[in-house]
Amino acid sequence: HYWAHEGKGRGVSAQLWNIRDKIRDVDEIMTPARQATIGEAHPELVFWNLAGRVRLEPKTSAQGREQRVALLRARGFNKVERWLTLRHGTGIGRDDLIDACACAVAARDSTRRVGGEEIDPRGLRMEINY
Repeated sequence: HYWAHEGKGRGVSAQLWNIRDKIRDVDEIMTPARQATIGEAHPELVFWNLAGRVRLEPKTSAQGREQRVALLRARGFNKVERWLTLRHGTGIGRDDLIDACACAVAARDSTRRVGGEEIDPRGLRMEINY
């Protein structure tokens, strides 16, 4: 594990490394004007908000997964269980599908954000929507 060798906070997670090209693609087209309709979200922050700002069980546990699916169902995502069965053989991870649904909820319903006071060198607000 990288952090065990280099020290905590000294590297990036495997998940971040694996999506770095997608992040770069979005970053290349993002402008301050586009931030009015395109935002960044973090699924765990979305779920925390949907759950009434209480911490859920770990997403890798059966209970945590059930909590998240129930929260999504309450927001109109009634086919998550079916999508989870259809994903087999696609390379889509169970947690990834659930997280993507949470980000879709944030895209549709988000009225809250963390940050936004700091501006990066390109004029983009540094914020997370939830």
